[in-house]
Amino acid sequence: RLLQLLSIDSVDTKSIFQIPVPPNSQQILSDNLPRPFIGVHPFCGMAWRQWSKFDTLREHLSKLSGTVIVVGNRKDYNFKGLGPNLINKLSIAELFWVIKQCDVFVTADSGPMHISLAVGTPTVALFGPVRPSMRISKQETTPHTALYKPSDESEKTIHTTQRKTLSNDAMQAISLDEVIACVKKYLPGQ
Repeated sequence: RLLQLLSIDSVDTKSIFQIPVPPNSQQILSDNLPRPFIGVHPFCGMAWRQWSKFDTLREHLSKLSGTVIVVGNRKDYNFKGLGPNLINKLSIAELFWVIKQCDVFVTADSGPMHISLAVGTPTVALFGPVRPSMRISKQETTPHTALYKPSDESEKTIHTTQRKTLSNDAMQAISLDEVIACVKKYLPGQ
């Protein structure tokens, strides 16, 4: 509806969202990195949206064929592991491009989750005390899986911008095996 109000008659809304290749694309992701690309964004601005198992997830995903690419901004994060470490190294335009290159992208409910959906990258999104239906449109056409464990608190949450602290228990109830299974669903042959 918004596009129609702007006189954009595109049926394929993804086609109006073009991502330019950065001039330094080879420094960001070299051509010799094996596919598939598994993007991981292990951070979230709200503590109650943070999943504590992202480092363990990266270790498990690095055993699959392909390349695990870690993105995000966190000054105090100590990166350990294999694969490209793009933490604190990307402009917003470069972040869009990297997420677009991924074959699957794993994140909590965050800005990069919305970027992933906007650029058409298959997405595994983890939700805690906010229901996925409050953050992902029912009309979303990008392949995605929202992992969510309902709780009394999450069912009572009616605004996604609440400024109070919510419990992180529902987020931590999401198992490592569930996330790995969802990632593999988007990676043929894994």
